[in-house]
Amino acid sequence: MARTTDDTFLPPTVEPMREYVAGFPAWVAMTIQTSPGTTAKRRPVADVFGIQDCIDLELVRTDKDGVPPGKHKAAAIVDEHIAVFGVTIADGQPRRMLFDLSALLGPNLPPGRYRCTLAYANEGASFPASPFEFTLRAPTDSERDHLSTHAADRSQFASWADWIVGPPRGPVVTVPLPKESPLRFAMVLRRASYGPDEPKVFDLAMLDGFPPPLVPEAAAIRAEVLKLRGDAAGYAAARSAVLQRTPGLAWWFKILDDGGRFAMSRRQLP
Repeated sequence: MARTTDDTFLPPTVEPMREYVAGFPAWVAMTIQTSPGTTAKRRPVADVFGIQDCIDLELVRTDKDGVPPGKHKAAAIVDEHIAVFGVTIADGQPRRMLFDLSALLGPNLPPGRYRCTLAYANEGASFPASPFEFTLRAPTDSERDHLSTHAADRSQFASWADWIVGPPRGPVVTVPLPKESPLRFAMVLRRASYGPDEPKVFDLAMLDGFPPPLVPEAAAIRAEVLKLRGDAAGYAAARSAVLQRTPGLAWWFKILDDGGRFAMSRRQLP
């Protein structure tokens, strides 16, 4: 993947998982940051609700299990209309973007070991991060059961992001998933958007025990719930803790501080 000559952004950093499960969300965090003295306006950004066609991917299979290594590429689709809804990234400001990589990997990628290079792409420029490796494995029987019980309507949506944001085809399942389930974070997001439990009874324990790439966003959801509960002191403490560790999530808290919602933005609140 060629590095752009555009110097608007510094090389992004990525925080992936070491292992993903075929057929499930594959979460990865990318942090982008403008170069000193540079402000980028109307730029598309990815988040848990979609990639917004701003991520390039190059994938190389590296294992030797009888299958020759091969390359898989997915390029961002340039859409001039996306810029209308883009965001401004101020001088030197980091922005963390957690998104589902499976939307780029496709549904038929075989289990194996892969080296992946992701790049933030927009306005004809591509800003690649350092490559990382991950293992893609087949789901266990119990994980397949999680799909049938908690995401039975998944086939009616084009991607996991669409499944999270799209109105459910029936009641949202509230039976807790095991902490190790690869479906759990997506299920929390869907429950935050469309679940039956109001913020005052939203079980914050659902946000515990996630692997490192998901910890900052889980903490931000916790803070959002506290704010919606009217717990000003709890929100202030949670906000401070998240931003101290992850300044790239300042955009999320700006939405909350301005009176908006993010994880629970689709929920009809009283």
